[in-house]
Amino acid sequence: MVTPDQKSTEKKNTWELKYLLALLITAFCVTILLKLFFIEAFQIPTSSMENTLLTGDFIIVNKLSYQLETPKVIPYLGISLPRWLIVDWADPKRNDVICFIFPGARNEMASREETYYLKRVIGTPGDTVQINSAVVFVNRQMMPIPPKAQFNEQSIDKNMIDRRIFPEGFPWNEDNYGSFVVPRKEMTIALNEKTYALYKQIIERENGKDCLIYNNGWYYLYDKIITRYAFKNDYYFVMGDNRNNSYDSRFWGLVPRDNVIGKAVFVYFSLDQEQTNVFKAIRWKRIFHTIK
Repeated sequence: MVTPDQKSTEKKNTWELKYLLALLITAFCVTILLKLFFIEAFQIPTSSMENTLLTGDFIIVNKLSYQLETPKVIPYLGISLPRWLIVDWADPKRNDVICFIFPGARNEMASREETYYLKRVIGTPGDTVQINSAVVFVNRQMMPIPPKAQFNEQSIDKNMIDRRIFPEGFPWNEDNYGSFVVPRKEMTIALNEKTYALYKQIIERENGKDCLIYNNGWYYLYDKIITRYAFKNDYYFVMGDNRNNSYDSRFWGLVPRDNVIGKAVFVYFSLDQEQTNVFKAIRWKRIFHTIK
């Protein structure tokens, strides 16, 4: 026989269980909502942004820094979704450290898998970027070196040609690059031997593989002869702060505006992965460190 007190206890336990379950479901839904529209957490796996960001840093990216849009990927499932821009209120600025979807290697139309990169914005749409003896110039003005950037004091000789450099075929290297004009939306270029080589990859990414052809003195976009081309998107030239150990725009090209996820804002946790002692491995001073 069940007494009234036992019934009361059972009801209380059932209510507490339902309450706990509701809290867990609510917390999960809030987490999904945050990841979909507001923030994203990433771990830094490489040294390309040292010493601004260290291998083992866990960072927060503000997805609302520049726009509100539908999610590109369903969290935890990895399913890609078509992008729909809801509202666009700002654009990445020079020196912003941004998170973006890697657009692909130099000779790829798109990345084989969805990979997220973090780099510093050097050139914005319409800017002219040039690197001379490892010194970066934007619109002929020397760009300030990030306070924690790393690079070799002895730059690569100007006459050394790096065959890995973007665009393919230009006599540049990572310390001596350009000049290169970063396309902006609706910017129009006259097609000639130089602009064809400079922008072929970008034009093909906008229109399709092998869409741009040169034949008998004429440039064809598919079967139509063109003498000028207007870009469909805004682009960004990005570099890692570890200038001599960064796979960036100098090697694979530009970041389309649509690929930008958000701005990296702070480190919420950091772990020295070379340390075996867990307590010593935690970089306490980097927790809540602002990314500049």
